[in-house]
Amino acid sequence: MNIFKVLQVFIFSIGIINFTFAKTIKIECEKLYNLKQYESAAKVCQINANTDDLNSQVILGMMHHYGYYFESDNKQALKWFQKAADKNYPRAFNAIGIMYDNGEGVPQDNNKALYWFKKAIKYGYQKASISLGMYYYKQKDYTNAFLWTKKAARLGDADSQNNLAYMYQSGFAVQRDYNKAIYWYKKALSKGNSLAQGNYGYLYQQGYGVAKDYSKAFYWYKKSADQGLSGAQYSVGYYYFYGLSVKQDYTKAYYWYKKSADQGYQHAQIELGNMYNFGCGIESNYEQAFYWYKKSAEQGNNAAQFNLAYMYQFGHGVESDSNQALYWYAKSANKCSFCEATYKNYKL
Repeated sequence: MNIFKVLQVFIFSIGIINFTFAKTIKIECEKLYNLKQYESAAKVCQINANTDDLNSQVILGMMHHYGYYFESDNKQALKWFQKAADKNYPRAFNAIGIMYDNGEGVPQDNNKALYWFKKAIKYGYQKASISLGMYYYKQKDYTNAFLWTKKAARLGDADSQNNLAYMYQSGFAVQRDYNKAIYWYKKALSKGNSLAQGNYGYLYQQGYGVAKDYSKAFYWYKKSADQGLSGAQYSVGYYYFYGLSVKQDYTKAYYWYKKSADQGYQHAQIELGNMYNFGCGIESNYEQAFYWYKKSAEQGNNAAQFNLAYMYQFGHGVESDSNQALYWYAKSANKCSFCEATYKNYKL
């Protein structure tokens, strides 16, 4: 037997095994990340990133950015994104654009965000259309927002499908069309998108493009609320509080209002304040009423501002303070004729 040929074949086989193993590890990095197995993903992605696997560098950057396994560190995230970007990896361009768009790890800069998003598209990363759609929407450039959101929706991105549906529903940069809104909501619903579930419930609540149906509205709100969407949690609480398509239940109303309020949803915060103020299903507690009214008022909720002023005026849940009462009555007067009249009377 020719020893050289045997050795040559053996070396070639080892090469195939090593190549296959390396490729498997690179695939495992993203797979583990998508499965939310972050500890294992961190180890595998770190190995890959150190050997210049560009996709693993981006994923490692994302883990630093979001605080998955590592402590959240935008400087580390940007370091890994930049390493991949230096090799013209378009997914990294998009990631850097998001950092500039949100001012995370770098000063917020719309021009630089747009530059990186467009560069990602130029280099073939079509998912950057998702970022461009959101970018233009925040800039209130609804024409370009619609254009890029539609591209992203056609790629199958559920958030973009929801956003496109909302644009058709609201008539942003396009003629209002409830049929098209429903079409795109259903696309997003098929992927379990919580935003689409809440918005679809709203269509049934208002009777937009469908027959008004509180039962179906509640069904979709509940699905969205179960996924943690604060607006939907508020809506479920509202339905229980007023007994819309479900048996009136103040305990369940409180439960869902509280979940929403804890996430900072101002409408749920004022409803909690009302429940404590008037003792609806729970023992009256002016201190708690004051607490939740203030939370909501500080976010600009007009009714909460008026209620807070009232609490200060009469010393409910807080020491009476005429200056604070006047301040909050004045704040509430900007959007409410009754509040304005109260403010003017209180000044006298």
